[in-house]
Amino acid sequence: MDDLSTPMLDSARQMEAEWQAAADHWRDRTANYFERTYWLPLAETTLAYIHALRDLEHELDALRWLADAGG
Repeated sequence: MDDLSTPMLDSARQMEAEWQAAADHWRDRTANYFERTYWLPLAETTLAYIHALRDLEHELDALRWLADAGG
């Protein structure tokens, strides 16, 4: 059931790890601005999409089950 969302979640985790590795060497006002203005909104939006896709996946599985049970 997680075929769709697992690769996306793995990618999001990889992006987070890459940002943390870069941020460890880049601690100044520009880094803080980048994180607040770009990184955090991107991370929050990505997680929201992943959760929405997972919910859609559950709905589609339920519909498939109903179609299989009725047919």
